[in-house]
Amino acid sequence: MSFQFTSTNIALNGTILSANCQRKDGQSQNSTIDLNPLIGNINGQFQYGKSDFAQTSTDYGNLQIHGDGTIWLLGTLQKEGGGSDQSTINLSDHIANTDGTLQAVN
Repeated sequence: MSFQFTSTNIALNGTILSANCQRKDGQSQNSTIDLNPLIGNINGQFQYGKSDFAQTSTDYGNLQIHGDGTIWLLGTLQKEGGGSDQSTINLSDHIANTDGTLQAVN
């Protein structure tokens, strides 16, 4: 299940996503996941399944919550030929809360 429906205090510190995640027993615990090994930059666009987006980004510390509850990462990423593009990626499609632990999903 997407993490945003079972987590609170969702935040981003550098490339580390953190949240207070509900476990199956109803208790909550803090959990973190590093997004940098999971997301890359392909010619100015976030790409899940790649890595090291932070090395070619000038601004990626923003999370946005859409009306449907999905959590999006926003950033400015360098393009191969120079310049940069604004990019977004829906973290709700790629991160899950598994019994209180944030985990990557395909």
